[in-house]
Amino acid sequence: MYLPRFTLGLFTLFVATSALAADQNLRVGTGAGCTHADVASALNTARTQTGTHTIRINKGSYAMPNGASYTPTVSQTAVFLEGGYDSCTAAAPTGSTGNDADLAVLDGTGGTATSVLSLGINGLVQTFQIRRVVIRGGEFSGLIVSGQASVLLGVGTKIKFNATPGVGGGVVLNGALTSNTASAARIDFYIDEGAEITNNTATDKGGGVFCGNLSGVDGHASIVFRDGIIGYNQADEGAAFYCRGTVEVGGGFQPRPRTDRAALIIGNQSTANGSGVRCAAGFATLDMVLPVQSDGFRHVGADPNSTGLLAVVANSGTSSPGLCLTGSRTWGAVGNPAPTGQSRFRLRNFYMSDQFGDGFTGLSTRDRIELIVEPSGTNVSCSFFSPTPCVRLTANSFDVADGSLLTASGASILQLRRALVDSNAARSDLALADDGAQIILYSSILDNNTVANRTTLPSTASLFAARFGGSVDVNYSTIIMRSALTQFFRLGWGPLTDATGTIYTQGSAFASTVGAPLAVGYESGAPSSSFRRYWCGYFANTSSNFTGHTVINDPNTSNYALASSFAVDANYAPTNEQLRDACSPPTGTLNLDYYGHSYNTILEPGSPVHADIGAVEAQLADPVFSNGFE
Repeated sequence: MYLPRFTLGLFTLFVATSALAADQNLRVGTGAGCTHADVASALNTARTQTGTHTIRINKGSYAMPNGASYTPTVSQTAVFLEGGYDSCTAAAPTGSTGNDADLAVLDGTGGTATSVLSLGINGLVQTFQIRRVVIRGGEFSGLIVSGQASVLLGVGTKIKFNATPGVGGGVVLNGALTSNTASAARIDFYIDEGAEITNNTATDKGGGVFCGNLSGVDGHASIVFRDGIIGYNQADEGAAFYCRGTVEVGGGFQPRPRTDRAALIIGNQSTANGSGVRCAAGFATLDMVLPVQSDGFRHVGADPNSTGLLAVVANSGTSSPGLCLTGSRTWGAVGNPAPTGQSRFRLRNFYMSDQFGDGFTGLSTRDRIELIVEPSGTNVSCSFFSPTPCVRLTANSFDVADGSLLTASGASILQLRRALVDSNAARSDLALADDGAQIILYSSILDNNTVANRTTLPSTASLFAARFGGSVDVNYSTIIMRSALTQFFRLGWGPLTDATGTIYTQGSAFASTVGAPLAVGYESGAPSSSFRRYWCGYFANTSSNFTGHTVINDPNTSNYALASSFAVDANYAPTNEQLRDACSPPTGTLNLDYYGHSYNTILEPGSPVHADIGAVEAQLADPVFSNGFE
């Protein structure tokens, strides 16, 4: 077809203009090459254009007292907001991401009480990514994201020193409400490449991040924590984050630390502005959007055999500074308890230290969540500034009132595998299983923990407590007390006249270097038969209340092997014959000791069973030297 020359010219102009409109490369700053003097006008230019847009911002501080918003009107592939450029002609950002002077600082101080940046994505942008940008000074949150969205905070991004009189001091993720089935819009919010959300304040929920609307109603959003810091934020509930999703849509907390990187929750503080869960280190469901694996669980934490680490450190407050994880409830029926058997997760590589406060001091589960905390592999070495076991809880302590390091309630299940729990201080009980919940230990070492007496009568101290239908199950673990303790276990609860609860022990050693703690303290008439011993074990004191319990014999020996002496080496491996090859090993994937060895090393050939008592299976000497000769 022949086109007249003037028509062809118009067609060429139209094509060129369309191409220009499609992908925007906008420069913010002053001087040669700059397209905009401020961030708000650049965002306004990009929002009506399809394609992929990059907004590059020069280094410096940009006053935004009335905030800025991005509300796209067309579908877009991606939007990149990146600071740190020396000029509008610079090809790449320069300088240190640790120095705000080398970044673009969006400062919302003064003016209208609003957020610094509001992203009304509403499903129109496939990904919105922010790098080398500081968002600070917001008086109604720092960043608000609304509608279905995928937003990434990347290298050099800092959301800090923002505040709100309600929820979400640093970030508000305003996805579809969990109570309303009209919309399934969820926000995926990635914290990666060392991004930081720090020093933000909310008077209500979510000092760092809140998932829901500005009225405080829960909304669907996922906090995907890969590499960075959520730290030093304050709120009444969930100082680090407050984020709950549903079974059907997902949402909540999704820790997935990268290899050799940490997802760090540090220094957050719960305040006392009202009643609530507190939970300074975070209050959240784990994200049900993840697929169920062949083992029947959803997997969070590090990848298999990798060194990524979820680290929870030095969170504090008036009450319950811990990390509190809860089961997801049904979409549209969030007032009902979580359904049974749905929220099942395995968390790989977890480190917790220097928590301080009462109530839920460390790790807490509730509302029918089932959580297994375990190393990412059998030969993985983790590091948190120095080498550490990949599952460790250390140097956490209570303030004044009763406080437990591990707490399970509301028919939840909290299981630790191959964990080191050392040098912690608690009051009343180190671990508490309450309200039909279970705490389970496998192949774990508890050493040098201290427990102060309970503040109510009877004023006693125990490592483990089971009450109101809760249960504690200690398997193939080594427990060593180096300070005074009333009893290893507490059954029932005297102050509330409860006589329920169950204790299970199997293949475990309970030792003490100070005094002779009772095996069990029974309260409110709790029956001694609720203490159930399986197969084999060692107990520091069997003389005073060790009768009447339920004993289950080893199926391979038809007896119960009760060791009368305890001796281990520096690696907790047994050195006396009574602890070695005393009972049958655990089965399947549980047949791993603390170091990842199987429980079937034969050291006592005459024994019909070959699992050692405790967390560590003694290993055969190198065969070259086994007979004393080279």
